[in-house]
Amino acid sequence: YMSDSVYVQQRVKRVHLEVRCFVLGEKVIGKLFTKFARVDAFGYVRDYEKTQHEAEAKQRWFNGDNKAWNQAMSQIQVLTKAWHQWLLTQCAEPTLSVRIDYMLYRTGPGKADVWTGEVGELGYSMGG
Repeated sequence: YMSDSVYVQQRVKRVHLEVRCFVLGEKVIGKLFTKFARVDAFGYVRDYEKTQHEAEAKQRWFNGDNKAWNQAMSQIQVLTKAWHQWLLTQCAEPTLSVRIDYMLYRTGPGKADVWTGEVGELGYSMGG
């Protein structure tokens, strides 16, 4: 391939769950919470656990830690606004909708880290 661009991604060593956010403008209008259930011998994800219910995801994958969960959701809001602003700089027409996948890790009681996993503009799966 001939390209003058390189995509560099940080390796995230530990993830408790992924939040797939369905975004219109800069507002998250829906979320799907997923976790890898099975990874094959070649490192490919083969099955997911899923829920659309925030309370269930928080209980199952964040040990019911409200403070850590709220911190992660706050980080998602800030990142979503930043991605929206970035998208506005890339095209003369605003992006109608986008799916942004975030990876969450509960680092300890009351604390969480969030990473952007993917920004899927228009060509994303609405079904999760």
